[in-house]
Amino acid sequence: MLGEDQRWERLAAQNPYWTVLTEARYRGSSLTPDDERAFFQSGHRDIARSLEFARSIRPGFSPVRTLDFGCGVGRLALALASVSQQVVGVDVSDTMVRRAERHAAQRQVANAEFMTASAFWNGSPAPSFDFIHSYIVFQHIPPREGLELMKSLLRLLMPGGIGALHFTIGRGGWARSTINRARRWLPPLNWTANLLKGRSLREPLIPMFVYDIHRVLTVLDGDGATDIRIDLTRHGGFLGAMVIFQTKA
Repeated sequence: MLGEDQRWERLAAQNPYWTVLTEARYRGSSLTPDDERAFFQSGHRDIARSLEFARSIRPGFSPVRTLDFGCGVGRLALALASVSQQVVGVDVSDTMVRRAERHAAQRQVANAEFMTASAFWNGSPAPSFDFIHSYIVFQHIPPREGLELMKSLLRLLMPGGIGALHFTIGRGGWARSTINRARRWLPPLNWTANLLKGRSLREPLIPMFVYDIHRVLTVLDGDGATDIRIDLTRHGGFLGAMVIFQTKA
């Protein structure tokens, strides 16, 4: 069975854009100019919505130093760079990080830097962000680990900072969730599913996990989050919740 680092490196090498947004047009290691434009424009729309909710908590909020956790190829980090003075994008995959750097260079975005999650956490980051954003990322992390990760991210927010963290809270159906769990633990079943879909035999399955929203809110409340708002989302047949909150000043 693949380790998680191996899984994401393989996915990043084969389908770096589709791994971020699972639409057929984004499969492959490169995109047409039109598809690449649409891919990154979608990031601007998602950030605009997150900031709309953030400003319902803190009117006029304009981030100074932003963390995009699970940045992938930079879809959201580059959008954040247009509204924040400085952006740090973090991803588990070195391949994703290198590609995000290339996209930033191509667009002459000088206020965004990218690093792997291991380098980020090993650097003992200080609570120096006034905005932490993570969208369609926690759904790929087992909830027990994800809730601990959320606590670690909360400690990086400055007093009065804004967090916007997304969680999948409902599956696309009992049959689908059962099949996905079986594919995760039985590689031959995943190989068969890939063949039926016309994909590479050993293309890794992207794991999906559902969070109990009550547990998420309990952790946030216990760690000093205030003015919590929830924006419900639907993506790929899954029900999600973007949880936006402010830390105590």
